[in-house]
Amino acid sequence: MESYPSDGGIALEKKWKVLRRAMYSAQPVFRDFTGYPGYPEGKLLANQRRLNAKIGNIALRGDGASSTDDAARNLEPILAYILNTGALLPSRENFSFLASEYDDKFNGTDIVFGVQNNKTNENMVFSVDVATGTLPKNIQAKFENSIDRHDGVSVIDYCRYKDQRWREEDAPHFILGMSPASHDKAFEKINIKNGILKSREKDLDTDFIVLSEIKEQIEMQLNILKKRPRTESIESRIAKLRNLRPAIITGLYRTLGIDAKSFASSEERNKAFTEKYEAKSKELRSFDSVYKNIFHESNRRENYSRGKDILENVR
Repeated sequence: MESYPSDGGIALEKKWKVLRRAMYSAQPVFRDFTGYPGYPEGKLLANQRRLNAKIGNIALRGDGASSTDDAARNLEPILAYILNTGALLPSRENFSFLASEYDDKFNGTDIVFGVQNNKTNENMVFSVDVATGTLPKNIQAKFENSIDRHDGVSVIDYCRYKDQRWREEDAPHFILGMSPASHDKAFEKINIKNGILKSREKDLDTDFIVLSEIKEQIEMQLNILKKRPRTESIESRIAKLRNLRPAIITGLYRTLGIDAKSFASSEERNKAFTEKYEAKSKELRSFDSVYKNIFHESNRRENYSRGKDILENVR
């Protein structure tokens, strides 16, 4: 039986079971899509067989889960819950759920993250890969897989939210994570009452880490995408990222205690935000090596893209 990696006794184990049960109850399964347009019975059965074969092959190879794999599985329900709470993005409606096992195994998506588009009121969908690698090479490998091999985008075959069922073709892909010490703290801030998942206590450091990782990857992806030919897919992804960015910034204002209306000009506001953001990021990077690795790799790739722009302009 999988358990939470902390010495908290029976009470902690019960709390962990409640969180896992709540998050996995919202995870899409094949039967949820029976009878919906775009999901004929033959396709569902074929994908079920494909998934069973994949799981069987893993078992036959005897692949043992690494400590990093275990840490990621423990973080996934925590991060899914954090992304599902309204406190994270106070200016937008948002939701999240653990991705279907099929999308996990075949599309590299651990969590599906949805955010309301404030121009169309439609839901924009993003793919999340959960990371817990404390070594730079672990995070670099995830970025290589996401950006270099899959162009920073994921297909999500099984999206389920309320009465909607759909396939997401172009979901921008984010790598989000934190160190074991940070997700222990995040877990402690989750409240359970009478066996029911209730709420989160204020946890500004955790919120900052998640929002900052998304912010840095938005900037990285936009700098990469602006160099691409303007296909319909590229335009769609740019539009999603640009629409998400102000919601992320608003969330970061909250974590940093910045009242945007208190500044005489946008220049003063932006300067205050930059100073506080850089100071808080530096503080948390000294504490959380996973956040540090994600932050540095995002910046390294963004700077490389900017450098290519400079070289091209010189030529």
